Amino acid sequence: MPQTINSWEDYWKTETSRNPFSAFLYLLRERYWTGCFVGVALRLTKKGTVLEAGSGSALSSIQLANKRGDRVTALDYSSGALDIARRAAAKYSVRLDTVQADLTHMPFESKSFDLVWNSGTIEHFDDVVAPVREMLRVGRQILIIIPRLSIGFRILLLLAKIIPKKLSHAFLEGNEHWYTEKQLADILRSAGCRSVLTGKLRMLVFFGYLYAVGE
Repeated sequence: MPQTINSWEDYWKTETSRNPFSAFLYLLRERYWTGCFVGVALRLTKKGTVLEAGSGSALSSIQLANKRGDRVTALDYSSGALDIARRAAAKYSVRLDTVQADLTHMPFESKSFDLVWNSGTIEHFDDVVAPVREMLRVGRQILIIIPRLSIGFRILLLLAKIIPKKLSHAFLEGNEHWYTEKQLADILRSAGCRSVLTGKLRMLVFFGYLYAVGE
């Protein structure tokens, strides 16, 4: 995703545009994609206070709260993303606290949350350990989900070179770093996790994700 505040805001303006393609992709994420992420959280974490750090639309946390009753907070430094998150929370009648701040410098005391998590976020950082370390600081447990360089994403990387940016960025922004399962585990350990559990997640046959839980 974009690395400046202005480009983040531009990104989320596109997400809410009336472009039929963008609307379809948002619906796909809302109805399917985030459900898969929430399934991982339901299996590997317990109900409690949850922070989605670098939340974007916060659909995953909203659905988690809707299913399990967690107390959820969304943090992002894009005001546009948080506006979308608040509307989504209202749609599902979920109480959602929102905080506009930088993921690498979060305004919380240490161990403020039972779980800190995100999906499709840390792969956009050049210094990937920094956000993970900050997540571990404010959370008793962390869960990270990132895309894996599977067939589906390889195809999208090729398509991104020939289709309009407004269409391609709905899946990939183009500045992603790709990691193996072992590399993801090493990132969590480098950030200070003493125990790490990793796994793979397959979606729509061709798309793969990695997840890692750490404490």
